[in-house]
Amino acid sequence: MNLLRILAAASAAFIAYMAAGALMVASLPTLRIEFSRYPSVYRDQQGQMSHMPLGALGMVLATVALAVLYTRMYRDGPPPRERGSSGSWSPHSPPARS
Repeated sequence: MNLLRILAAASAAFIAYMAAGALMVASLPTLRIEFSRYPSVYRDQQGQMSHMPLGALGMVLATVALAVLYTRMYRDGPPPRERGSSGSWSPHSPPARS
C-alpha cells in the first residue's frame, strides 16, 4: 500500500463527488424547489453552510477508507482467473474466459 497513491485516489474521489453534486444541483433547479418544500427535513442554505466543514471532513474520511479497502482487496494483484482478461493482451498472458 502506497500512502501517496491512496491519498491521491481519495482526493480525486472527493473532488469528483463534490463536482458531481454541484453539477447536479446547478443543472436541476427543481432540486432547490423540492428542498425548500420540506424545511423540517432539509436545512436552509445558511444551516447547510454551518455544517459544511464537518460534512466535508466526513466525506474525506469515507473516501480514504474506500481507497484503503480497494487497495487491500488487490494486495497481490488480480486473481489468476482475471489476469488474462484485464483489457490488454500479451503473448504470455492466458486467453480470457468468456
